[in-house]
Amino acid sequence: MKPSFDFPFLPQQILFLSSSLFKKTKYPCDSNVVSVRLTPSAALPFLCMPCLTLTGLSGSLSETNSEMLLSGTDSSRFGGKGEWNQSSGELVVCAAEDLPAQAAAFSFILINPERSESRDREIGLHVSATVTVPAQSSPARPKSCQSSKIVMDACSGAAPSHVYQACNDTDLKECWPLNVRGLVFEVKRIGQSSPHSGCVNTISVTLRTNVPLIVSEQCQPKLTISGLSGAQMIDPASAQVPLAAQLGQCKVGALSAFLFRSDATELSGFGKWVDSNNTLELWSAQRSQAGQTYIFSFQIKNPVAPQSAPASLSIRSLNGIFDSRKGLPSYQATQDVTGGVAPADEAAVCFLSTNSMAAVDMSLPEEAPCCLCAVEAGDAKPMAVKSPSFCMKRICQTSAGICSNNTITITISPTMVCTIHALSCPHHSCLNPLSRTLALFCEHVDGVH
Repeated sequence: MKPSFDFPFLPQQILFLSSSLFKKTKYPCDSNVVSVRLTPSAALPFLCMPCLTLTGLSGSLSETNSEMLLSGTDSSRFGGKGEWNQSSGELVVCAAEDLPAQAAAFSFILINPERSESRDREIGLHVSATVTVPAQSSPARPKSCQSSKIVMDACSGAAPSHVYQACNDTDLKECWPLNVRGLVFEVKRIGQSSPHSGCVNTISVTLRTNVPLIVSEQCQPKLTISGLSGAQMIDPASAQVPLAAQLGQCKVGALSAFLFRSDATELSGFGKWVDSNNTLELWSAQRSQAGQTYIFSFQIKNPVAPQSAPASLSIRSLNGIFDSRKGLPSYQATQDVTGGVAPADEAAVCFLSTNSMAAVDMSLPEEAPCCLCAVEAGDAKPMAVKSPSFCMKRICQTSAGICSNNTITITISPTMVCTIHALSCPHHSCLNPLSRTLALFCEHVDGVH
């Protein structure tokens, strides 16, 4: 009878420690600490060269590495390193010593994908070894043995308290490796300082996201704010738009203007104006914080002709490749994790990034701009431009005496930047003796009357 060589060891318990998976794992493009704990049913002798293979980790942005570092209590039992294959999503770790029949734990770092393709990914493990098969009439020969794949136990439980807006819904599987939240703009407000024709206008933007915008060797978030119809650049010769942080923000928010740059290679503190589609591009320059409100502003010049505010202005973080790196797509969310309808200016922080990517409408103010004359409710909506008018138009004289010299003083305050001219008249007088009127006209700095 030929000898039978059943594999003498199979893992009894295989699970992931949820306490080790919440530090960064839910954020796209972030470094993720994956922790593994297993208990073989029997000792695994080093003589058999046992190797463990984790499968199902496809999608990670970590490049193939034949010497991926391991950490944790028992990492030395595997020589402190493993072999990672990005295309197959597999990690192979081989024993460097006898593995006793007791719990063993190790960790490794994978870079999360920019979005989750599936939250129900199956992660498995199988064990392989090489044993020496005795032969009756020939020399002993090595024989490879391999266990069947064992599906890893899914983690459960809520995220720890330090996680921004921890999600308690187990269906979201936030602790499962490589499952990431989709980027949602929780706050996305935009307003303007002036609706007056031809004036310099400060556009203020308030943003808060449920995940950080992470800039790395693998990822380059790129945002666009669209719909600023009619906007003109202060310096038409340059596409760079200087950004400024709003005064009075906390220490983190005070750096709002430096979160972005006009291109992957440019200095931070600028955006890029695309005149062809009235869009401001913002390339992330540094990592932001989830749940932190950032307020920044930039200046444009209003058109001379009056116009209504656009029906909507939108913001999105683009999906694609930018500077040879992954973009971080944003999503539309209308419900929170409990199924309730989110407020108009809020979004679901616990969001499935398998849903549709989309631009989202920004919140527009209904109030009037501060500290200006001739404005009304709704004039703080960006690119609402009013017809020129006068905030003040007053005339007075110095003398009421008969036949006395009299100086007529005219005071006007137009809502547009202009130069006041008197029409040229005979004898250097603009007074019409028939109608008793003085003709003036306002010339806009760009030549529009």
